[in-house]
Amino acid sequence: MGVLQRLKSAAALTAAAGTLVLTAGAPAPAAPGEPGDDGLHDVQIVTTSGQIGSFEQQEVTCPSGRVAISGGTEAKAESTAQNLSIVESVPRMGGGEPGYATGWTSSVRWLWSDVAPMTVTTYAVCAMLPGGYEVVSNSVTSAVPSQGTAATCPAGKVILGGGSRAEGEAAGVSSSYPAYGSGATAANQWKVDGYNLHSDYGAQVTTTAYAVCSSPVPELSVGRYSGSGENPVGGLLTCPDGKIVIGGGMNGREEVGASLSASRPAKAAETGRRDGWWAQSTDSRSNADFELFVICAKP
Repeated sequence: MGVLQRLKSAAALTAAAGTLVLTAGAPAPAAPGEPGDDGLHDVQIVTTSGQIGSFEQQEVTCPSGRVAISGGTEAKAESTAQNLSIVESVPRMGGGEPGYATGWTSSVRWLWSDVAPMTVTTYAVCAMLPGGYEVVSNSVTSAVPSQGTAATCPAGKVILGGGSRAEGEAAGVSSSYPAYGSGATAANQWKVDGYNLHSDYGAQVTTTAYAVCSSPVPELSVGRYSGSGENPVGGLLTCPDGKIVIGGGMNGREEVGASLSASRPAKAAETGRRDGWWAQSTDSRSNADFELFVICAKP
């Protein structure tokens, strides 16, 4: 389905600071804000980047008349990425019709101490309003070390992308990825795992999953890769020839020890290959299992 590129060759994927707009696809047949007739139209990736502190929010907004169908976050620091964890990478709701996402919001934290500013980049994958567009969410709260939850699209709809949030004084996101609900023949669910480093002291974590859904999209595909490696783990999973990236995610596959520090789209112009999804995670072991996911569609 795709090509896995190990994390250690990430130099070619470094995003420049500022705002970048990448465009792919044919002109939309519908007026801005109107549902598309079939599939996805005028797909654009917008980003913003800057230095922020732990738990500070960073937002990026879709172009006028577009909605967010997916999004992502990447955190970097001069010292090491192994002490960073995403705590929020979610659709930014508001504006226009109720229930529409107009952009994406990110938040990241230092795991042990806020020793330096982090460079965080937030990505929103935007498009003309797809038919059947809907954002659904599901939350769960507990005082266990690791807590998973899932948001499922309404019957007959498919997943385009998703988001994750972990709330708590020592919380973070370990996994955020597309999945198949019971009996589903197409991906229709978004799964999230959150962790709580202070669960031994009774601290709670609230984990929320967001699913961005639409009516079935022609030639929508979900690629998956399972692997293992030394910390940090992850890589680039590319789309098939002729398709563009619209979403993706990563499953850290180790409860409280895994910390997701990047999960975001990558265009062919920066990968030197094809469109894909780039993600990385660290955990408490020297060797860790992981799964990468990429959601692709015809432009």
